[in-house]
Amino acid sequence: MPAHADEQTLRNIVEVAPDGILVVDGGGHIRIANAQVERLFGYARDELIGQPVELLVPNDRRAAHGAHRAAYEAHPSTRAMGVGLELRGRRKDGSEFAVEISLSPMPDPNPQLVTAIVRDVTAQKEREEERQRLLGAVEAQLARDAVARDLHDEIIQAVYAVGLNLQAAATQDEVTKNQALERARMELSAVIADLRSFSST
Repeated sequence: MPAHADEQTLRNIVEVAPDGILVVDGGGHIRIANAQVERLFGYARDELIGQPVELLVPNDRRAAHGAHRAAYEAHPSTRAMGVGLELRGRRKDGSEFAVEISLSPMPDPNPQLVTAIVRDVTAQKEREEERQRLLGAVEAQLARDAVARDLHDEIIQAVYAVGLNLQAAATQDEVTKNQALERARMELSAVIADLRSFSST
């Protein structure tokens, strides 16, 4: 296959890639952007070529991104960008979205070129947030169930104790009976208060 055919094949692969592909030069300017970059960020290609890559970074992160880019250029390697950080891209309309970015230096030292693979991970983030929300709801329900079981056992024990005390008081004199009845009333009131407290949580 002729060399120009191989080059065209590579161009086609880049163009139809499902992720955004950017090539950035040593000065931080965009040299190549594929069709998916246009779709992700809302810019036409001719609006991107020659522009600083920080154009695609949220305003409040641009200064830091420039510093990170300079540090990467000093020690380039193939790796994920911003490991442990929440990376975000900025569209032409100013909206932002969650991204994952992989970096890889190209063997072209004059100037040094870096390939950035950009993937929109908004859907994955939303699924993870929903999973965490559901896990939290399940944990909260399990905690309520545990409290309910404990309360159930405590109430049964308290009511049983009231019954035993009333039984024992049945054989006592009138004063002792009245004292036992008052104590039972107070204990049952405490049980009712516990039930109301639990039902309101």
